[in-house]
Amino acid sequence: HKNNSAYSYQMYAIIHSDCQQHAPVLEKFGYKTLIKDTPVKLEEIKGQWYRDHVEAENCCGSAEFIKLYAYTLTEHPVVVHWDMDVAILKPLDD
Repeated sequence: HKNNSAYSYQMYAIIHSDCQQHAPVLEKFGYKTLIKDTPVKLEEIKGQWYRDHVEAENCCGSAEFIKLYAYTLTEHPVVVHWDMDVAILKPLDD
């Protein structure tokens, strides 16, 4: 996609399957969307305290684990992960 950066890059939006209806909006802004289910099931969490409390953590509970999919983007030499509460307003190489 077009940018003012000296470097090429691809923006991805890793979207939980429960929110996939929002993918078209992000695609209009140049994101390649990846629709994913939660990669870790609650019953797979070994620590009982965390397993019992994870759904009350953060905004999205265990759905927050979808950010782990950033580690699967191995076709790129560098991957930088930001949550959606971060806004990048200009190229980082300025």
